Amino acid sequence: MERLTEATKRLEKGAEVRVRKIEGGTEVKGYLEDLGIKEGTVLRIQAEHVIHEHRGPLHLKVGERDVILGQGMADRVSVDKHGVTTTLLKLEANEKGVVRGLSGGKETVEIFEKLGIAEGKEVMMLEYLPEEVFTLKVKEMEFNLGGGEASKVFVKKNRETVQLNYLNTGESGEVVDILGGTHIEQRLREVDIKPGAVITVLKREVTAQAPKRHGKVIYVRVDDEYEVSLGHGVAEKVFVEAL
Repeated sequence: MERLTEATKRLEKGAEVRVRKIEGGTEVKGYLEDLGIKEGTVLRIQAEHVIHEHRGPLHLKVGERDVILGQGMADRVSVDKHGVTTTLLKLEANEKGVVRGLSGGKETVEIFEKLGIAEGKEVMMLEYLPEEVFTLKVKEMEFNLGGGEASKVFVKKNRETVQLNYLNTGESGEVVDILGGTHIEQRLREVDIKPGAVITVLKREVTAQAPKRHGKVIYVRVDDEYEVSLGHGVAEKVFVEAL
């Protein structure tokens, strides 16, 4: 048994490994499970690349609509880029791709559909946004949300429905919809965010500028169904055994 990072260096492209153990807390295990990776999963090693280390959410153009998508969700969207299948997360600024598949359960697919992301749709990656923390207020309660979480909250701004990320400091909007699974719904419920609630942005603080350095990413195929990319830090927590 060895770390996935070590197996990637030792084995050739196309080699298969089985996940035997995952280190880390519930957050790491939950993130990997959302990608379909858990103990017993078979991974096919595709490649290890050095790329820009993008930290923040993606700003996309889907048809005539601007959409902000967190990295975890972006990695579940397979796109065709000039005949090569990759994921949204691997597109650089101004690159286009046609959606070929969406991984995740029924709930996840419904979220994509509400954002206009569906098979056959052309998506353009406009830019990687800086990582931000939004300080928000609902009634008398103040709390923080990351950019990815904020993108799942839709509010009314000037009679238009937009993602919370499009509110500037000092602006308010009425919640009209929340996209997300049990985790995000529970977190938002705790701070009384629900349709009809009015949210005010008190502050937006950039915590990490969009890409200034490079990082390593490992690409694997999950149970021979779809390809995902894993950051080096996450891949080190996955222990595998060669088949």
